[in-house]
Amino acid sequence: MITLAVFGLAWWMVGTSVVTGPLATVAVVLGLAATVGVLLPARRTMAHGAPPSPPDAGVMRRFGWINIAQGAAIAATVAVCVACGVPSWIPVLVVFIVGAHFLPLATLFQQPEYRVTAALLIAAGGIAGVVGAAGGPPTVVRAIACIPTALALWGSAVWLLSRRTNAR
Repeated sequence: MITLAVFGLAWWMVGTSVVTGPLATVAVVLGLAATVGVLLPARRTMAHGAPPSPPDAGVMRRFGWINIAQGAAIAATVAVCVACGVPSWIPVLVVFIVGAHFLPLATLFQQPEYRVTAALLIAAGGIAGVVGAAGGPPTVVRAIACIPTALALWGSAVWLLSRRTNAR
């Protein structure tokens, strides 16, 4: 939950970086408030419940490989987009990669909610890609890819938090 909240903030900041003037401050405050709004209940829930059992070494090894593959795919995507002169496609493609990485995590951690997270991120990337292919401005494409990604990550954190709270 904490990781989802923090990465939600990162995607929010990238997505709202297109906002200027006084609205930029509002966007930053909203992102911080949403993140704190997830982190505080997560911290309370973790403090009052029994700590979850740590995953076994095999699960953590597979988790590491999934993240290595994700990182390699992101690095390759950035390199290819920059080399081809299309850096505006980086957020679109990275959202796809991050979304896809949630699919094996759903099974690995027995979190079916991650399939919904994956679908939402892939959809955000798809919509942003369509807008970009239709000639949409890169700032709009970035916002369309990144802001829904932040919302999906925060929403997934809340969903997992409520599931853990209801299980007690």
